[in-house]
Amino acid sequence: MSVMEKAHELAKALEESEELSRLRQAELQIAQDPVAKKILAEFYQTQRELMQAKSQGKDPAPEQLEKVKEIEEKMENNESLQNYAQAQKEVTQLLQSVNFIISKAITGEAPACGPGCDKGCC
Repeated sequence: MSVMEKAHELAKALEESEELSRLRQAELQIAQDPVAKKILAEFYQTQRELMQAKSQGKDPAPEQLEKVKEIEEKMENNESLQNYAQAQKEVTQLLQSVNFIISKAITGEAPACGPGCDKGCC
C-alpha cells in the first residue's frame, strides 16, 4: 500500500474519531447559542484591535486589557464555549500524537515520549 493511500486512511480515521466528532458537536452547539456567538464576536473584534495596535507599535490600552479579561470571564462561564475549548484541546492532542509518531518514523529516533502520548503511542 502506498504512503498516499495510508495518508487517506489516516485522514478517514481522524474524520471518524470521537475527538473530531465532539469538536463538530461543540461547533453546532455554538452555532445554536446566540450568547456564545456574541461573546466570540466580541473576542475576535478585540483581538483585531489589539493586533492593529501592535502592528502600529502601540501597547494595549488599559481599557483594552480590561475588556480582554471581561471577555475571557464570559468565555469561561459559557458552557458552549467551554465544550468547544475542551473538544479543540482533545483534537489538538490527537494531532500532536499522530505527528509525533510520524516524526519518529522519519527521524528513526525513539524519544521517551511526546505531547499527548497518554494512549500508548510510545
